[in-house]
Amino acid sequence: MSDEVMLVYLTKHVFTRGIVVKKILKSSVLYDNNILVEGEWYQGDEWHITPLCAIVRAEEMRAQRIEVLKKSITEIENLVFTMEDRYGT
Repeated sequence: MSDEVMLVYLTKHVFTRGIVVKKILKSSVLYDNNILVEGEWYQGDEWHITPLCAIVRAEEMRAQRIEVLKKSITEIENLVFTMEDRYGT
C-alpha cells in the first residue's frame, strides 16, 4: 500500500447523512476491509471505491428499510386495544 490519496464513498449513515465522499490515504485501508475515517470505523459494505457501488448499496438499504417499516405498519394496524388487556377482566 502507498500513501496515495483515494476517494471513498460512505454509506454507513446513508439515511441521515446521504452518501458521503471523503479523501483517505490508500494505506488506511486495512487487510480486513476496514477503514478509519475521521475517527470512525467503516467496514465491509459501509464504504465503497466507486459512486455506482455506493448507490447500489444505498438502494439495497432503502429497500430493506422499506420492508421493515411495512412490517411494522402492518403490526400496528392489526393492534386491537381492549380494557381486558389492561385489567385482565
